[in-house]
Amino acid sequence: MKNIMIFLIFTSVFLTGIAQACTGIRLVANDGSPIFGRTEEFGDDVFEVNWKIFPQNYTFQGYTPDGSNGKQWKSKYGFVAATPFEAEQAVEGLNEHGLQVGVFYFQPYEQAKYQEYIPSKAKNSIGGWQLPTYIISQAKNVDEVRWLLSKVNVVDAIPYPYYKDWNFSPKIHLAVNDAQGNSVVIEYLNGELHIFDNPLGTITNKPRFDWHQQNLKQFTNLPIDQPVPFQNKSKEIMRTGLDIDRLESISGEITSESRFIRAAMYSQTLEPFDTASEGVHAAFNILNNFDIPKGFKRYRHSDGKEYSMYSQWTTVSDLRNKKMYIRSFYSPSVKLIDLNEINFKDGKVKTFEIPMKFEFDKIEINSN
Repeated sequence: MKNIMIFLIFTSVFLTGIAQACTGIRLVANDGSPIFGRTEEFGDDVFEVNWKIFPQNYTFQGYTPDGSNGKQWKSKYGFVAATPFEAEQAVEGLNEHGLQVGVFYFQPYEQAKYQEYIPSKAKNSIGGWQLPTYIISQAKNVDEVRWLLSKVNVVDAIPYPYYKDWNFSPKIHLAVNDAQGNSVVIEYLNGELHIFDNPLGTITNKPRFDWHQQNLKQFTNLPIDQPVPFQNKSKEIMRTGLDIDRLESISGEITSESRFIRAAMYSQTLEPFDTASEGVHAAFNILNNFDIPKGFKRYRHSDGKEYSMYSQWTTVSDLRNKKMYIRSFYSPSVKLIDLNEINFKDGKVKTFEIPMKFEFDKIEINSN
């Protein structure tokens, strides 16, 4: 692991720029198969990602502002996840029941505040950055997530041991999608839990999710208040050919607000497709539009050098069939991990490698 002073990265320039660049979408096939895809924008000089398999019955330790005195729990369900450094923390993951959980950065944002820490309730408290791991290891679906979060206190805990150079507890909000097509966004705002239904399945970064939903109304008549499963509005032929009022006004900026609008429109005006495999292909196609080129956004590090923040990897998860597809910046060919083939009962945490070398298949030309 690279020994770098992580906290110096989070200058005001960084926090208002590329830190706000992750984009998530949800698609649904005609056969009902839900697909969730997202980009992740950091840089491996900053945020070294490992890919891990966590088994059932694995013990996790909760953290609080006082240290490792929080809730201890064992995983009910095995899962696959991207983790930062060697940490036992899911950044993006899929469990054996098809529940997906993804972290999206949520700061700087004044309203982003976890629940109050009460020392006498430490044994039922976990750090905010541990929330995705807690959910994906304990719940099968969105209904169970709602129940789980009503029973645990999520606090502004000290940084994880692997983050010794972080001088803050990162604020995050979560995208959660299940195999039945349910989608929610989880946010802690001013110390209170908020679980927002997400009928379009779109997520980016700050501000709060309900603000994004209201802002979207300025640009489209998409049914943002319609419960899942929604009707694909692109089937309805409107005057413009699309159910969009202000297509010419869509911003191409990489701000969270602009990306949310484009992601919602691209995903909901997509031509209908029949199967999950078609949906995986479509998700990658849409997410190509949100890649950040290496070098477009940069930050100055404590060593005086500048580093790029860019689209480090993209994942697309087929929730019904329990498959995760991964594409990295260094190896843009898509890799598949099939959770149906994993033994989650062996008690072992395993790490698997994603190729970090650009490779290609040469086309042989017959000279005859």
